[in-house]
Amino acid sequence: MEVHRKQRFPLDRAVTAARYWEEMPIGKIHGRCRVINERGLGAQFAEQLYVGEVMRLELPPARGVYASVRYARGSYYGLGFLYVSERQEKAIRQICETCALEREAGRPK
Repeated sequence: MEVHRKQRFPLDRAVTAARYWEEMPIGKIHGRCRVINERGLGAQFAEQLYVGEVMRLELPPARGVYASVRYARGSYYGLGFLYVSERQEKAIRQICETCALEREAGRPK
């Protein structure tokens, strides 16, 4: 099986993850997004997340994006986007394009 990877971009931005239980939000976890691409992101959170857990992310301008926790290394987590609407996909692409322009200009954000 061939794995296609999208380019990752460094990003230092606040992200909030909402944890759900039986379709009811039970808490918000604040963290920092450290890397992003069009398929997911890497972030640090102070609270423990669990591999396989589905979270609802707020990463303006991408709001309400569902993501699954793919891996955990200490307080660093990789999340893959799920259920992305056209509007959310456009917002994520906009973040990535801005990061790419800043990288080219030599100003990582």
